[in-house]
Amino acid sequence: MVLSAKESYYALLGRTELKQQESSQIEMYKSFLDRNEVLDSFCKAQIKRLEDRKKAEYEMSVANEIIRIIDYICGNTEEILERELSIDLFSNSKTFEKDYRSKVLTVLKKYGNFIEILENVPDEREQGHAILAEYNVFPNPTYINFKGEGVLKLKDGKMIELNPSMPIAIDSDTLDRIDNVEVVSSRIVTVENLTSFNRVHDDKTFFVYLAGYHNTVKQNFIRKIADSNFGKEWLHFGDIDPDGFYILEHLKNKTGIPFKRLCMGINELKKYKEYCKPLEDNDIKKAQSLIEKDLFADTMRYMLENNVKLEQEVVSWKQDV
Repeated sequence: MVLSAKESYYALLGRTELKQQESSQIEMYKSFLDRNEVLDSFCKAQIKRLEDRKKAEYEMSVANEIIRIIDYICGNTEEILERELSIDLFSNSKTFEKDYRSKVLTVLKKYGNFIEILENVPDEREQGHAILAEYNVFPNPTYINFKGEGVLKLKDGKMIELNPSMPIAIDSDTLDRIDNVEVVSSRIVTVENLTSFNRVHDDKTFFVYLAGYHNTVKQNFIRKIADSNFGKEWLHFGDIDPDGFYILEHLKNKTGIPFKRLCMGINELKKYKEYCKPLEDNDIKKAQSLIEKDLFADTMRYMLENNVKLEQEVVSWKQDV
């Protein structure tokens, strides 16, 4: 068979013709379809680019590793630290952070659904922590802070008595050792911010600190409490701004618990008017979105009409919650 001049040129350089390269890449991306939503969106976008004779977003070797990492974390159900993940995938504790962490997060941000989380976390590195936490991937062990009257019953039969005046912090590994949490208090309150968690005290309340948008570890702990404490009143105390109400809805959706809001209404906005701040553009958009969804419409309208929002630290400082 006589090769054309073009075929001879590519053969001489040991290269595959561009069209064949594109076909090979398309087949690679197709092989990863139907794994999970993020990979589906990412791979379909790359296939479309290649079919339109554009370059894929990443070189094939890099894309393969990004896909491998995302496929791994999407199937991950137990807490793993970033360096442990790196060892498992690359036999090197630093490869993930050094070569792929930022690329993986770029893909997750672009093709995943993390709008609520990202809007509430302005710092880029903290955004990365928050996204990976959704897949149980952490830079360091996660701790859960709580306080109130009750008993932690461990799977080995040991018990830890809880006292409202002695806050407790446990890591996620310890959470796996807990059989159930008996809460004596009549109500359970999740608290958005640490300053308010440290400030609030009530012998009849069991408090759990969320740290803004809560990850799966905290959601699992809340569910564990709910499983062995029927008939309790569940409340959420957070910032009186659109983000605070998005966090409340996120909490209800992720745990399946019908939380009510605590000290998050028009009365507080009126009472502490001198401490209120004006709304920012993002606040206005979120408030309007909540009204359209028929969520907390009265409070959102009051915020918009009076251009006010309030940090929960003011409320926990000035009054009993």
